[in-house]
Amino acid sequence: MAKGVYDKKRPTAKKVSSFDTKIIVIVVAAVMALVVGIVVALVISSIASSYVATVDGTRISTFDYRLFLEQAKDEMEDGQENLDASTFWTAEKIKEAQDKALDEAKEFYAEYLLAKDKGFALTRDEKTEFSNQVLSTISYYHTYYTSYSLDDITAMLIGSSVKYDEIGDYVQYYAKLQAISNYKSSLQDKYGVDDLKYFDEDEKLVSTGEQAIKDEYAANRDDYRRINFTTLAISKGSAKPTAPTVVEEPVKPETEDETSAEYVEYQSKLTAYNTYLENVKTYEENLKKWEDEFAILETKVNNIYTALLNDGKYTGKGVKATVETEDEDADGNKVKVANEYQDATLEDIAEKESEKYSSDKGHNLFYGEPSETDLLAVLAHSMEWTDDSRTAVKSLLAERWAKAEESAAEETDGSEEGGEEAELPADDEAGETEATGETETTGETEAEAEKKDEDPWAEYNNDYTFESVSEDGKFKETKVKLFADASYFYIVKCTGIDDLDTSTEEAPSEEEADEDTILSVRAVVIRMLKSVTANDEAKTIVKDAGAKYELKDKKDKNIAAVSEKIFTSSTAS
Repeated sequence: MAKGVYDKKRPTAKKVSSFDTKIIVIVVAAVMALVVGIVVALVISSIASSYVATVDGTRISTFDYRLFLEQAKDEMEDGQENLDASTFWTAEKIKEAQDKALDEAKEFYAEYLLAKDKGFALTRDEKTEFSNQVLSTISYYHTYYTSYSLDDITAMLIGSSVKYDEIGDYVQYYAKLQAISNYKSSLQDKYGVDDLKYFDEDEKLVSTGEQAIKDEYAANRDDYRRINFTTLAISKGSAKPTAPTVVEEPVKPETEDETSAEYVEYQSKLTAYNTYLENVKTYEENLKKWEDEFAILETKVNNIYTALLNDGKYTGKGVKATVETEDEDADGNKVKVANEYQDATLEDIAEKESEKYSSDKGHNLFYGEPSETDLLAVLAHSMEWTDDSRTAVKSLLAERWAKAEESAAEETDGSEEGGEEAELPADDEAGETEATGETETTGETEAEAEKKDEDPWAEYNNDYTFESVSEDGKFKETKVKLFADASYFYIVKCTGIDDLDTSTEEAPSEEEADEDTILSVRAVVIRMLKSVTANDEAKTIVKDAGAKYELKDKKDKNIAAVSEKIFTSSTAS
């Protein structure tokens, strides 16, 4: 089963006792978006008669147990480097996974029975509707992706181990999962701030109320705070031409016998060499053309950047020679006009020319874990308020890369006994590697190579420092900065950071109530803590019930059969 079907972790942060409905939601959303008017027969199949134990007289099906065992297996393998399943999964490890899965299954069934007693069990009609939705979605994808089997489509939508003929079992599992979710939602509805609880990684209660909000935010700040940018992204266009592989000129053999193997080989090499010379000529022509076009583009971008940096306004031609208007000609084509600006702001230019975020005048929002390949996301992730007064912001990337550069310099070949530390070359000395520890393969210094490992955009000489602009002593935005990665030039400014101390408690509309980007940071933290607190309350109720929800009637033979299937497959692969 794919990770996330049963996951005792916060959706965005740390561990709690919770059942995650993420995969269920994905399936239902796909159905609602893609399937219209498809009627499929109900498949709530008979659940496999075998079971592994009982909880309060209710059987834990082998299907459900298998999901928990697969989850336990994934969790135990997580973080294991160079995992060799054949040696890792000893009898003791397998027993540990089995016990963990049984404990999780017991808690799951106990909470389901509790939810059922409270009136939150799904009706037969609700199960039928969900079953039809799942089958409709699988049918839809199978129609368009005919090379995939029904089992393949089922595995992609639901989980890697679930087969098409197990959908009935899966529907029953979902029904329990949804009942638990509905019950816990009802618990959350009654909580106020004073009821909130914060637990540490060991699930020990740390704080309550307002302090819980602060502790949750402090522990998982980057999951909550939001960084606001305005960005003009200009594409660099076509990729720089690549030089052809070098072919050495062959030496003409002494013999003039054109039928000899030696001469035939020479002719073949000569043909390859002449082709190489032609390719070099074409490459040089293409490179010159690319360099000329790139120089023009770079000049335009720098002119816009310099003007915006000076006074926030730009007058002149845009990067794009023409832009489309909303007007149409007689044939229905968008009318294009010469692209020139008069006192244009960054937002004005971004609306017309930005390759990203143009629909919102260049405004873009970053939150959560950034992609390591996304320069803007990484940059945004590094932004910090300079102090508690929120008068200015800065990027920590500049400090991070400076430390990486300092560390790299210390580890160059000056570490040899009696030697001196090598210095990093200045930007205009790149390539002059004498006495700096040049690597044989790339011509880079070891320090430069190590720095590039730390900073994937080092080759563009990006300056990550920002200067804040204030009005009446309050932060307004940063001055614009010019960055580049492999594909784009970016003219960027940061317009603020929404965090726990700067967010408001304005209530969103009903349509916006589930949008993290609309809710205040404080509201998102509170919503998370309500979920944590509901999990704890349900867990406490189950615990207080004593022996009522204990595991009984264990079927060791069935447990072993499920384990053998899972772990035999794992060790074989």
